[in-house]
Amino acid sequence: MVENGSKVTLVFQMKDESGKVWDEATEKEPLEYVHGKKQLLNVLEAAMTGKKAGETFSIEIPPEKGYGERDEKLLHHFPKEHFKDIKDLKVGMVFQPSLDPNLSFQVVSIDDDEVLVDANHPLAGKILTFEVKILKIEES
Repeated sequence: MVENGSKVTLVFQMKDESGKVWDEATEKEPLEYVHGKKQLLNVLEAAMTGKKAGETFSIEIPPEKGYGERDEKLLHHFPKEHFKDIKDLKVGMVFQPSLDPNLSFQVVSIDDDEVLVDANHPLAGKILTFEVKILKIEES
C-alpha cells in the first residue's frame, strides 16, 4: 500500500481540459518517486495514499490546486533590443533568466519595437486530468 516512505513506480498521462497531453510516463519509462517527499503535486500525492499495486485511477485537478491561476501581471513588454543577441527570435520560444533558474518565460508576440513575454507557468489556469496506474510499491 502507498504510504510515506514507499518507493512507488507508476505510469500516467496528464491532459488539460482540451485533451492535449502535457506529460506522461509509460511502462517503457515509468515514473518512480518516494511518497511523502513532495515530488508530485500535493493533491496527486494525496490521491495516491492508500492505493495498491495494480490500481488505476483518474483525478481532475483544478488550477488552484495545480499550477495556479493565470496572472495577467506576469505578461511583460520588453524593448526588442533586449533580445538582439538571440538568433531567429520566434513566438513560443522559452527562456530561463540566468539570475533565477526556477523562472522561465515564453515569447507571446513580437512586433517592430517590442517583445511580449509571459512568465506564467505553461499549465497555469488549466484543469488537469491525470490517468494513473500504479505498477509497483516498495515498502519503506
